[in-house]
Amino acid sequence: MKKLCWILITGLYIISLSNVSAKGSAPPSEVPGLPIDRARQHSQNVYRGARPEVEGTLAIKQFGIQNIVNLEDDEKEIARERKQAAGLGLNFISSPMNF
Repeated sequence: MKKLCWILITGLYIISLSNVSAKGSAPPSEVPGLPIDRARQHSQNVYRGARPEVEGTLAIKQFGIQNIVNLEDDEKEIARERKQAAGLGLNFISSPMNF
């Protein structure tokens, strides 16, 4: 059985991509029940949204999402989110996008 890998992309910079979609593809859809600002589902396995608070990180786990990719460059918030993710057994990847 093929194991799916769920990814939640967080961070302020990804928001600028919220209305960009490939030609002919559907725009990202809202994610009911996921308490994260601007949470959208881009494909079966890719979600994105703003920085999750504790409630949002718990919901990520309940949704079956296993990986968080953080694109911010705020070291304090990266450390906080990394600690939350680790406490729930989620993988956390920090890849700051500096413009």
